[in-house]
Amino acid sequence: MHNIADQQRDSVRAPRVNVPNKERVLVALGAQHVTGVLCKLSTTGGTLRLSRTVAKGTVADLALMTVSGRISSAVEFLGPADRGTPPAQAFRFIHMGPAESRRLGNALEEIRKQGFGEKQDWRFHPLTRSALRTVKSITGKRS
Repeated sequence: MHNIADQQRDSVRAPRVNVPNKERVLVALGAQHVTGVLCKLSTTGGTLRLSRTVAKGTVADLALMTVSGRISSAVEFLGPADRGTPPAQAFRFIHMGPAESRRLGNALEEIRKQGFGEKQDWRFHPLTRSALRTVKSITGKRS
């Protein structure tokens, strides 16, 4: 299993996509299953709208179908992401298998090709992230 929670916490936000077509997700909260609509998605998490609010810190299993195949992952809910009705709730992926991680990456790329990627500023560019890590490591070695 790929433990996404172990990735660097100080990295910049992963590029997100706006999910078209009101894609459905299934969330398993213990024995209870809730269907939701996916709003935004990235390699580290996203937002979705559920029929009821889920408490911040709640861990659940999420399943969705993409153009690349089925993706399921353990997620942690982070709280409300907007003031819509119902409000979108942010979540982060906790554990995801390598095959599902590849499917997620492929699905995100397909959605971006359709023009649904969020506009990125320089902070989200992969080269900027690499440069910032390099500067941080150089600066850290001097202190």
